[in-house]
Amino acid sequence: MRYPLPLAVMAATGFVLGAAPTAQAEPAGPLPGIYQVFEQSTPTEKFTPTPWVLTADCGPDCLRVFSGGEQPWGMDLHTRDENGTQVWHGTHWVNFGLKCPDPQKAGKTHTKQFEAYWVIRPDGTGFVNLPFSPNNLDCDGGVEGQTRTVRLVPA
Repeated sequence: MRYPLPLAVMAATGFVLGAAPTAQAEPAGPLPGIYQVFEQSTPTEKFTPTPWVLTADCGPDCLRVFSGGEQPWGMDLHTRDENGTQVWHGTHWVNFGLKCPDPQKAGKTHTKQFEAYWVIRPDGTGFVNLPFSPNNLDCDGGVEGQTRTVRLVPA
């Protein structure tokens, strides 16, 4: 039995489209590699860039950060949806060596740590929320925090 040409074309088109592999969306944010990271709390502030190495060895939808500089640190960035855009986010603990009285043990101290929260957008810009000011640390946690803009530039 012969099919009319339009029906055959429609059937062939449907087969090709149905069998064609679908493209995977690229992950949001930067790819593994070496970057210079710039942070600023004001547009006129001078900031020395920090080297970051990003690797993908922490699983799908994850980038591992190794930050160089005077006090190296690391964190994992995971993807999440923020207003319809996939962003990378993560936290790491900051230790300035602030000694605080230990409420559990009279006469003892402990080192206060602060949690920094990072968000990196697909274009390599973002921000870090810091619940402290490095010039005004407080054992009680009553410190006014700051938000710094972040920009990743491939090295």
